[in-house]
Amino acid sequence: MKSYPKIHLAICLCLMATPIMAETLTFSLVGVDAHTKGFNIAQQLADNLGDRCNQDISLKSMPAKRADKLLEAGDLDGAWSRVIGLEKRVKNIHRIIEPIANHPYIAYSVKTDIKTAGWESLQSYKVSYQRGWTVIANHLAADHPALSALQNAKAAIRFLQAGRADVFISIPYIMDDLLESEEFTGNQIIANQPPIDFLDLYNYLHTRHKALEQPMQQCILDMKLDGSYDRIRQTTDIRTYR
Repeated sequence: MKSYPKIHLAICLCLMATPIMAETLTFSLVGVDAHTKGFNIAQQLADNLGDRCNQDISLKSMPAKRADKLLEAGDLDGAWSRVIGLEKRVKNIHRIIEPIANHPYIAYSVKTDIKTAGWESLQSYKVSYQRGWTVIANHLAADHPALSALQNAKAAIRFLQAGRADVFISIPYIMDDLLESEEFTGNQIIANQPPIDFLDLYNYLHTRHKALEQPMQQCILDMKLDGSYDRIRQTTDIRTYR
């Protein structure tokens, strides 16, 4: 039997004991600017999920059209927190069945006399929303007389303040942090209640990662069951609905 110097044996044993790190998965995060509270919370959730699934997950903020194009082409590994039905518009993806989030959709306004009671209650108002948020367009675009798609939430706030729209449809996950920022100190924006709707949002994986679909679904469930999901989200006032 061939013998090896002790130093070589030690190196071999060390390499065998070191786990092989999985590749980093890059997910798009649409509508949430980097370096905001909302983005940081999403990345914390992604870190927790990745630890459980032995995957590093990195989120990148980008517009919806670019994200969808890159995902379909396989230049992204997944999409974080998107509406149901994305798989009908973007090829080569699978939806993870367990929702990663549930958000209240709120009509934000400067006016104090806005009344909200579902999507149909918005027909008499000039409505703005963030470009790429297809769920809003799907609910309103067919017969709404005054609908404006804007580049981002900052532009929408200025649009409201200029009186060019009555309401901007968005979610606290994005708006709370933005309205508390120095840029919009003293703003007169109101979050009208009740919410227009509550929508589940889902993670998607490119088909080349189909083997991760079931493990990630279970890991999301485990995060919710053991309380780590809520603990991460407690840094904002977003509610979790199941």
